[in-house]
Amino acid sequence: MTNFKRLCLCFAVCALIIPAAAKDKKPVESRPVTAPIQIDGNGTEWPADAQLLEKDVNVSYSFQNDANNLYVFFQFNEAKYMSSVEATGLTLWVNNDGKEKKTHGLHFYRKSVATAELIKILESEGQILTEDRKKELLSRPAWPIWTCDVLNKKGEVVPHPGVNGGTFRTTKTPKTAVYEIVVPMELLNDPNADTKWDTSKLLKIGFEWGGLTDAMRITQAANLGDQSTRASGGGTDLSSQLSGGESRDFSDPGGSLSQMRSLASKYKKLDFWLDLKVFQNQ
Repeated sequence: MTNFKRLCLCFAVCALIIPAAAKDKKPVESRPVTAPIQIDGNGTEWPADAQLLEKDVNVSYSFQNDANNLYVFFQFNEAKYMSSVEATGLTLWVNNDGKEKKTHGLHFYRKSVATAELIKILESEGQILTEDRKKELLSRPAWPIWTCDVLNKKGEVVPHPGVNGGTFRTTKTPKTAVYEIVVPMELLNDPNADTKWDTSKLLKIGFEWGGLTDAMRITQAANLGDQSTRASGGGTDLSSQLSGGESRDFSDPGGSLSQMRSLASKYKKLDFWLDLKVFQNQ
């Protein structure tokens, strides 16, 4: 058999094995909620034997649910896979058709809001704030909030009628980060779908995080522009930059392309998909 024929045979075998392996991947089962879950980012309600591992990104995860909510545990076990999750947040993509295709997303992230806006948000959620509590809040100009946006397939924020949003909490160490999330079951339905998701059927879920945010790109572009100006004589003497044998690619002033590539490599957008089987409450 020639080398060419052996190569063709190898490709043919791989084409058969890889889809079969993907097809044989077992669905992830959500466990029933047996005790109240505190959404605090500590992860104490999630025993080790309930956690699964996504080896490619060294992430542990688990699910629990009752009739009203889906609870998600998500833990980064290695700092290099955290990427820029703190800046970008964590997105759950949900596909009711069982496809690894972004159609309906839930974006969990933290942002800072003015205190007056926070008071409006809390009152709109039904919280009764006393005057003393308002004074306490108003002692600071802004507060962080943990929030959830509903996304369409283009990643645009869209309303989800009649449903309160999900929420999350997170804790972080130098090497790990834990996310605890609660999602109203109704929020798993795509508002643009013709039919609602049948909870007895599998739900395709994709976790996505990282990448470069618009703010990071703007900051980096400004920094590179400043470096380029200095390199062209608008700042530091160019001869001093070349002292000591330092070389520079003048087709790429300031090394901007290589620096942008380096930044993009450091903050990769990462994701993985799974099939979820929720526990059926009797």
